[in-house]
Amino acid sequence: MGPINTGDIPFKVTEGLHSYFSVSDVDAAVLRGLDGCRNNSGSFWETNPKFEGDLLFHAGENRVFTPGNGEYVLFDEGANRAICLAARGHRKLILWSIPDSLCADQFSGDDWKHFVCLEPATIGREAAVTVLPGKCHELLMSVKAVKLK
Repeated sequence: MGPINTGDIPFKVTEGLHSYFSVSDVDAAVLRGLDGCRNNSGSFWETNPKFEGDLLFHAGENRVFTPGNGEYVLFDEGANRAICLAARGHRKLILWSIPDSLCADQFSGDDWKHFVCLEPATIGREAAVTVLPGKCHELLMSVKAVKLK
C-alpha cells in the first residue's frame, strides 16, 4: 500500500514511472496493447480517436495514450525478446524516444537508437489523482522479459 493521506483535506498527486527499455533498434520496436486506447498524440489535453493495432516505434516518437487494461508487450525481434508490462493506477501511458536531430550532442555513436521510454503516469490536469483523507493511491508496474524463440 502507498502512503496514506493522514490529513483532513484531499490533495492531488501527479506521478510517473519514467522507465527506459533497451531495444536493438528503436525503428523496429513494436508495442502491443494500445488497441482501443485513446491516442492523445503528444498532448495531455486533446483526446483523439481510438488507436487501432500495434504501434511501430520511430526515432522521435512522442505520444500520450489514455490506457485501457494496462497490459503491454514491447516486441524486439532484433534482441529475440519481448518485454511484458502490467501497470495499475495510471491514467496516461507516455511513449517516447529520442529524435535523431538531438543526438549528435548528447549521445555517443548511435546509442540513442537503442532505448524507448514507456511511462505509466498520472500527469496533466485531468490525469491528476485526488487522494481523500484516510485513503492512498498506488502507481504500480511489473516488468518481465521473455525470449521470442
